[in-house]
Amino acid sequence: YANDWNLGNEFIDWVNTANYFTNTLVDRIVTGYPRDEVAALTEQFSRIGGTDSVFVKGYLSARSGIVLSDANGTMAVDPEGNTTTVLLPFDPGWNLYNSNAIGTFQTDMGVIFAPSDAALNKYFSEGAGAALVQRYGSVDAIPNEVLDKLVINHMKPSFLGSIPSLFHTITDDAHEKMDVRKSHVERVLMASNGAVYITNTVYPPALYSSVMLPAAILENMRVFNWAIEQLEFKPYLLSMVNYYSFILPSDNFTYIVPTSLKQSQPVAWKLHYNTAKNTVYASVHPYDITYNTIGDSISSVTSVDVLKNHLEDMLDRHIVVGNIENGREFYRTKGGGNIRVTYSGNQIHLAGGGDIERNTNVTIHEIYDQTKETNGIGNGKTYITDQILQTPTRSVYGVLSTEEKFSEFFKLLQGNDDLWAGDPVRSVKYSIFYKDISQAGLDYNVRFLNTFHYTLYVPTNEAVLQAIQNGLPTWDDVEVETDQEKRDALAEKIIRFLRYHFQDNGIFLDKPVINSSYETATLNLESQTFYKLQLTGENHMLNIKTASGGTASVYKNDGLYNIMARDFKFNSANPLLASTIITSSYVVIHQVDDCLYFEKTK
Repeated sequence: YANDWNLGNEFIDWVNTANYFTNTLVDRIVTGYPRDEVAALTEQFSRIGGTDSVFVKGYLSARSGIVLSDANGTMAVDPEGNTTTVLLPFDPGWNLYNSNAIGTFQTDMGVIFAPSDAALNKYFSEGAGAALVQRYGSVDAIPNEVLDKLVINHMKPSFLGSIPSLFHTITDDAHEKMDVRKSHVERVLMASNGAVYITNTVYPPALYSSVMLPAAILENMRVFNWAIEQLEFKPYLLSMVNYYSFILPSDNFTYIVPTSLKQSQPVAWKLHYNTAKNTVYASVHPYDITYNTIGDSISSVTSVDVLKNHLEDMLDRHIVVGNIENGREFYRTKGGGNIRVTYSGNQIHLAGGGDIERNTNVTIHEIYDQTKETNGIGNGKTYITDQILQTPTRSVYGVLSTEEKFSEFFKLLQGNDDLWAGDPVRSVKYSIFYKDISQAGLDYNVRFLNTFHYTLYVPTNEAVLQAIQNGLPTWDDVEVETDQEKRDALAEKIIRFLRYHFQDNGIFLDKPVINSSYETATLNLESQTFYKLQLTGENHMLNIKTASGGTASVYKNDGLYNIMARDFKFNSANPLLASTIITSSYVVIHQVDDCLYFEKTK
C-alpha cells in the first residue's frame, strides 16, 4: 500500500468516514436510549472488551484486545457467554498487537501463511485433507474443533521470526519443521498489524498427517481420544520422527480389569464417553474367568485417576513403533508387551496375551494410511478395531504352576521358605518368587524382574531330572545339610543355575533371522558382568548357545513356547483392595530341550 498513494488516500477517507458514523451512532445511543439500557450495554461491552468503546470487534483468540473469560477468569467465553475451546493463537483484527503480552509498544507483528484457493481445493480433493471431506461430506461441514488445527498452523505470532531467511526454522503444532520454502510464496500483502504470505501449498497440522487423526475426527473413538489428551500422548503420536502402528478401538469396548482378577468377583469394564461432560466412565460387569463371559452392569467407575491409570496401560499396548505388516508375527508395543499379528486371506487379526489365553482374535476393520510414502508427510498407519487387545492375565508363577510339563523346574523355582525362617537376608537371597509387602500382584512375582521385558527358558522335566542326577543340588539337599557354609553354597548353586534361565529382552520364535547375545540374571563373579546367551534362529526356530559352550533349542513338540506372562504390582498390599496398576514386567516363556549352564560342570 505504501507504493499506491491513491489507495492510501482512499483508506484515510474510509477511516474518517468510519469515525463519523461511529460518533454519530454513539450520539444516537446516548440520546435515543433510556439511561438504564445504556448502562447495561456499557457493562456488557466493558466486560467482553476491556475498553470504553461501545462496540468492540474481535476474533476468539488466545491473545487479543478482548478479555475472553468468565466471571472467575477460568474459561474462555464468546460475547454471548458460551464457553469455547476453539481459539486462534492471536487476533488477526487486533491493531495493538505486540510481541510482549504486557508491553506497550508494537515491536513485532503477526503473520499468516494463507494458501490460495487452488491450493486448498487441491488439498481437500487430492491431498491428506480428502480424508476429512470423506468423513464429514464437505469442507463446510468439518467441525470448528477439527478445522481450527489447520487455521492455527498457518498463523505465526512473530513476523520477525517468519521472514524468508528463517523459513527453514518454522515449526508446526508438533514442533516439527514445516518445510516452508520461498518458492511456495506467490505474493506478500502487508497489513496494519502484520503480513500475509499467499502460498501455493497447504501446511497441514501434524494432527492431519498423524496416526492420531482418526481418534480426533471419528465420533465413536472418543474414549481413546480423551485418554490421549488427558495422558499427554498427543506430542508422542504427532511426532513425525518415528513410524507408528496405532491400534484404535471404537467406544464401548470391553476391558478385563487385571486388578480385579484375584478379588471375590472379577470384573470387566465397558468404556463409554459422556458427551455432555466431556469425560469417560466405565460400566462394571461381572466377569467369569472360567467361561470368559460378562454379565449385566452392576455399577460404574467415574474416578478420573483410576480410569486414566488403566487407559494409559491400554494405550501403551496399542502403539507399536514400527510397521506391523512387515511379515513378522510378534511385535513389541510401547509398553514393553507384545501382540500377535496373523492373516486370514487379506484380513488382519490381532491378539494380545490375554486374547491368546482365551483363544480369541481382534479383527481390523479399516486402515487409515497416514504414511509419508502415501501422503508426503505422515508417521504410520491407524488400525480400526471393535475391541481392545487384552493384556496377559497370568504371572510367571501362574503359568509354571499350572503346567505339569514345567513341574520339575517349577519345584526348583519355588524354593523352600521354611529353610530361612527368621532369616530375612537369606530368605531374599535364596528365593526366586516373592510377594511384595506393599504392592500386591496376581500371586507371586519374580524377585529380580524390574519393569522391562524378559525371556524365560524352562527345561523339560527330563532335562531337569538329568541335571539333578549329574550333580545339581535340590532344596531337599539343602535341607539335610547341617553345616551352614555348605548349606549356603548349595543354595547359591541352585539360585545361580535358575537365574541363568532368565534373559533380558523378550524374544519370540518368529520368521526373521536372529543372531544376537543377551544378558541373563546370573552375575559373573570374576568380571562383575552378567553371563550371556547367544541366540540364533529363523522361521520359528530358536537355538541357544551358553557361556559354557553348551547348546539347547526351543522344544516345540508340546507347543509350550511363545507363552506371554505378566508380573503386576498393584497399588495395595491386599489384592482384594487393588484399583490401579503401579508397574509390571512382561515375560515370554519357552520350553527348551536341555538345561542352560554358564560354566562347565565338573
